[in-house]
Formats: sequence, structure tokens, C-alpha cells
Amino acid sequence: VFKLVVVQQTFYRIPQLSTLEGWRKEAPEDFEFTVKAWQDITHPPSSPTWRKAGIKVDPLKAERYGNLKPTPENFEAWEKTLEAAKVLNARIIVVQTPPSFGYSAGNLRNVIEFFQKVKRDGILVAWEPRGTWHDRPEAIKKVVEEANVIHVVDPLRRDPVAYGETMYFRLH
Repeated sequence: VFKLVVVQQTFYRIPQLSTLEGWRKEAPEDFEFTVKAWQDITHPPSSPTWRKAGIKVDPLKAERYGNLKPTPENFEAWEKTLEAAKVLNARIIVVQTPPSFGYSAGNLRNVIEFFQKVKRDGILVAWEPRGTWHDRPEAIKKVVEEANVIHVVDPLRRDPVAYGETMYFRLH
């Protein structure tokens, strides 16, 4: 009916490119895929979702993953997410941060720096903050404006902090 889907699988593990190519080939030409960013970027290795996905990480590098830290490891994970999005001809990558990644001045700096530095290749980035970010709409708006991202919200729960040409709503 809607001719679109959010690919949740890319959050847990990036599928093989041949799998993604098959999905794109089987879908109607006007069907739209949206890719959910790989959890390596958003969630720390201590997250239960990493265990669910069976991802192992070098303990010496564990601190460098997740929480949108502007680290080489997160930028590499972003490149894999971007590659998946390009194979699916996706217009948007959704980046969902966990409630445990709450607002702080340090997290705000990291989010802005990460989003400003990632390569996009014409793909829009939509950010769904959770947790204490909702208590700081001015911080979300700062990220949206300075890092050129779309604020993802459930419109039945709250309003977006900014309105633009493209809006992104997720109903929970």
C-alpha cells in the first residue's frame, strides 16, 4: 500500500551486498527503501542488541564504537551503512540512538561532529534521539540545524523541532 519499507536488518548486521541487490531487483522500480543505520554507530558493544547480533569486538577498541562518537571505527561502520543504502537506492538513512545515550554537552558535540563529517553521497540522514534528549528540544534543534539532519519523531507523541522539505515520522 505504501510502497516503502524501513530495513531493520541493517541495524543488527549489514547484509551481504548480493542480498541487498536481490531485494532491489525484486522490488518495483518505484518502491522506496529506507536503511536503518548499523548499531555499531549508535549503540555501545555492551548493548544487548550487539549480543543478539553475535557481533564480537576487540575489547581494546570497544570504547570507540557507538554513541555517534566521531571515531575511525564508527566512520567505517557508517561507510558500510552508506554502501547498503546506495545498493538499495535508498533516499534516507535513519539513525536511532538508544535511551541510554542521553543528552550531555559531550554527546551533543559528538553528534554534531559525527553528522557533519560523514559522507552522504546525496542520501538524507534522519536522527531519532531517545531518552533525555526529549527534555532538551533546543539541543535537538541545534543538531538538526548545524548537522543538516532530519528530526525523526512519532507525531502522536511530540512535534518535530524543525520543519523542512522532508519530514520523517515513525509511529510507535
